[in-house]
Amino acid sequence: MKTIDKLLDVGKTNKPRDYSLDAIKGIACICMILAHAQIQEGKAAAALSFLIGGLAPTLFFAVSGVTTTFQITRTKIIPIAISYLLLSVLGFSYNAMWRPNLWTTVACDIFQIIAIGVIAVSYLEQYIKPKKIYYLFLSVGIFSIHHFVTHKFQLPPFPFRQFLFAGEWAGFTFPIFPWLGAFFAGVFAYNCKKSINLVLAFIYAIGLVITFAINKNISLLPDKVNVSLEYYFLSYSFLFLSFYLFRKFAKNWSNNLIVYIGKNSLLFLYVHVILLRLVFPPLGFNRAIPVWIASLILSVVMIYLLERGNIYLEKYFQNFYTWGIIAILTCGIPLVFQDETAIKYNAAVIGLLFAANYHSLSKLIKQKFSQTVNFVG
Repeated sequence: MKTIDKLLDVGKTNKPRDYSLDAIKGIACICMILAHAQIQEGKAAAALSFLIGGLAPTLFFAVSGVTTTFQITRTKIIPIAISYLLLSVLGFSYNAMWRPNLWTTVACDIFQIIAIGVIAVSYLEQYIKPKKIYYLFLSVGIFSIHHFVTHKFQLPPFPFRQFLFAGEWAGFTFPIFPWLGAFFAGVFAYNCKKSINLVLAFIYAIGLVITFAINKNISLLPDKVNVSLEYYFLSYSFLFLSFYLFRKFAKNWSNNLIVYIGKNSLLFLYVHVILLRLVFPPLGFNRAIPVWIASLILSVVMIYLLERGNIYLEKYFQNFYTWGIIAILTCGIPLVFQDETAIKYNAAVIGLLFAANYHSLSKLIKQKFSQTVNFVG
């Protein structure tokens, strides 16, 4: 009988780039287009957008958990934590594109939960070093806490509740419970045998069917805001199925559109929102299929052009002074401007600069940390 250890592929470091992870991020980016498009269409198209698009964040967070286990083998937790704390601050530019009154509705959005998830996985990997099977248990436990608190217990208001628990008070954001669980699930999914991913995808799909069978009054569209039980089963089934398929078939991909998008997912995050929320709506461009296709094509073209244009700007982002200015602008623009449109467009420009040059900030932090260690030594 196989032991748990034989079901895991652990301890493999310094491997060549695994393009399956880029491919999974690429698929998540494409799903985001459906989630964020403002379309004037029938219920079927809107439901399809909501259903498929709503699966994107689970994939993103799962891959972030995996890549963190790679980072911690090369870098200590302090530079990782600093890098991602700054990412969470600079990521408020993304928050402002959705909620211009940023500081009256502070929320845990995608960048903030990525910072929390990466730091959590880094801590576990550096100090506790649990067997990878425990990441699956942690993932299930986090959702269980969320389900009890959000659906079975009337949680009273308290400061920063929207950072901790999903619910109507948090809106379309990503609080720690239950979204941290996706990071842990990703670590397990990447390190277990591919066949285990297929088994888990089937188990979660069965859970979804049972949920619908027991409660026939629930909506056919899983509740992503409150992260309902049916959304959990659906999104995690999709997570494990994606890891099975892409680890099996896309590990050696290198040059195709999906991988390219996945490699540039940070830029894609800003570019596609600019198109879908700031450019298309004023033009009245809101038919589902044309919007989806145009968003994908234009996002790829814009990423390519931004990469080429950034060659002339990147030298200015190789010092902490520039990043200090960017951080001040990120936090200050929602306070300086009263007009929501002005806030959104300024946040978009700052976000593009941040997304195109964040790798320079990461390198600066690693270099600074290395110099500090050498000095102390």
